[in-house]
Amino acid sequence: MNVVCKKCQSKFKIPDAKVPTGKMKTLKCPKCKNPIIIGPKQKAAQKKPKSAKKVLAQTGFAESDREDATLVDTGFDTEAGYEKPFDFYEEEGISALVCESDPDIKRKIKRTLQLLEYRVVFAETARDALKGMRYKTYDMVVLNEIFDCRNPDANGVLTYIQRLQMAIRRNMFIILLTDRFRTLDSMNAYHKSVNLVINIDSINQFEKTISRSLSEFELFYSAFKNTLKKLK
Repeated sequence: MNVVCKKCQSKFKIPDAKVPTGKMKTLKCPKCKNPIIIGPKQKAAQKKPKSAKKVLAQTGFAESDREDATLVDTGFDTEAGYEKPFDFYEEEGISALVCESDPDIKRKIKRTLQLLEYRVVFAETARDALKGMRYKTYDMVVLNEIFDCRNPDANGVLTYIQRLQMAIRRNMFIILLTDRFRTLDSMNAYHKSVNLVINIDSINQFEKTISRSLSEFELFYSAFKNTLKKLK
């Protein structure tokens, strides 16, 4: 069944097994959090596949990466440990997407994030990461700038994040792992449109580094969101 969010106009596919029979059900849009009501009387709309050119334009991949950048509209890659669209909304808690290839670094990140009560999902490729973010807004994304790419200035996952609507982006805490910039480099964090820069050499201080930055992020946006509510 195909569903369109009336607020942000995003289109999503819900497995038929998830469509309730004889009753209405409310789900949250994974992009803007707007409630989406589905019911037995709704008909699935025919969804046309996106052209490769349009997909590449949205993700920032080069023409030579056409094969790797192709996105699939039918859900997450179950072979990579992903779930189908909307399955996650039956669970509770905060989630983090980790885009890192080094096994040792992945273990350190996972240990820290689990202590902070994040549900951790690892992307094996940039394609997996992009596919996942199309159906869900993660509370945190940890991204190595050379994850599944040769040029750190042409990272397809980072390009996708940079192009997100601000209403979506402000709900995500983005950490960029790099060997070019120093940890807590605020100027390059601003330039890359991320919340925090961490140098790979200081990965052992990952928990200490992100704790303060997370607290500042949550405090700032808590005040910001409260102000928005008062203005409505």
